Amino acid sequence: MEEKSQKLNSFDTIEQIKEAEELYNKCLTVTPFDLKNVRYPCLKYVVYNIKLLIVFKDKIETIKASIEEIIEKLNTYKGNKINPTVEKKALEEIINKLDSYEKNAEEENSYYNEYLTRTAKRFYTSENESTKQVYINTSEEIIKGRIKYFITYEKSLIMFKDNINKLKQFFSI
Repeated sequence: MEEKSQKLNSFDTIEQIKEAEELYNKCLTVTPFDLKNVRYPCLKYVVYNIKLLIVFKDKIETIKASIEEIIEKLNTYKGNKINPTVEKKALEEIINKLDSYEKNAEEENSYYNEYLTRTAKRFYTSENESTKQVYINTSEEIIKGRIKYFITYEKSLIMFKDNINKLKQFFSI
């Protein structure tokens, strides 16, 4: 019976990761509004990178907001079914991990934005078509790598959300 439950849980996790991947892939569209302040069209890869970070940070902020809501409930909890101190400590650990994830993502985002911007300048100054193709291929690989980077964090985010949802259900939030 327990094995069946784990398989179902695993399937749910896979589905959630697929949904997250689809969300990140939706960031790979550029509208005229997105390009409004972009000087060169090849800088669309920088826009993609920024949009990926925004999606990731939005997910983190949503989780943090849920945690704050639960902490408020734990502060006023008078029952004995759960230990509010232990639960708050676990939630604070999640917040610390989320802060770390966000900081790392921002640092890497900065690095890749700088790299993509610098190489885009070379793209426009190059007369060589093969150099331009290398830029495009490299930029596309960077963006694919960035999506994989964010997907690696998704399992942790899913586990955090599961723990938070259990507490939300407990408090009927």
